[in-house]
Amino acid sequence: MDKALVVQSEWSELKGGGIFKIIKQDNIETLFNRTSNCFKGSNGTILKSVGSPELHGPDGDNTMYVRGSSKKDDDNIISTTNKDLFNKFLVTIDEYNEAMARHEVKELTQSTKDHITNHSKYLAKRVKGVLDTFAENIDESKNVSDAMNAKVQLMTSLLSCIPMGVETCPFCVINHNDCSVCEYKNKHGNCLNKDSTYQKISDMIGNLRNYISNNYWKGL
Repeated sequence: MDKALVVQSEWSELKGGGIFKIIKQDNIETLFNRTSNCFKGSNGTILKSVGSPELHGPDGDNTMYVRGSSKKDDDNIISTTNKDLFNKFLVTIDEYNEAMARHEVKELTQSTKDHITNHSKYLAKRVKGVLDTFAENIDESKNVSDAMNAKVQLMTSLLSCIPMGVETCPFCVINHNDCSVCEYKNKHGNCLNKDSTYQKISDMIGNLRNYISNNYWKGL
């Protein structure tokens, strides 16, 4: 299992204490628990992603603050002399990773499948319409230039049929277009942000469409 939170830990009876050191943390700040900045284990201990790593903050002794920055690791050492608390945090860290792993692959309900399938059928009709129009344009073409212009229209129209919308996105459908609880953004960014995977792909499609329109056929 690829863990969302990797913590190096060590308890020393000789030193009378234990330490935690964050090696990797995928989710940060408000995204830490998909919908909030904390995770509560079954034993009552809490992992919270705000500020720098520490133990015993304003939320009480049962809270461990893990990294709240955008870094993947943190060299700050978290220490405690309470062995029971130390062991409880180990359990909660395992529970957190198990919870995150379960969320990695979400099951699709039949209603979600039906929603996406129905829209896919609509897209199929759009694609068929584009291809039918291309066939008609080719049939009506009087020369190579007409045919090439028809092909430009075909390619740019097909790009418009790429399923980038919310209706075919399982996360959008499952979360009812509520980006604040969307799991996809944890690794790919909020689709509304310009640096997100979605926007980058959308921009590439737009740039390709423009390039085809302006360069694929300029005549002989």
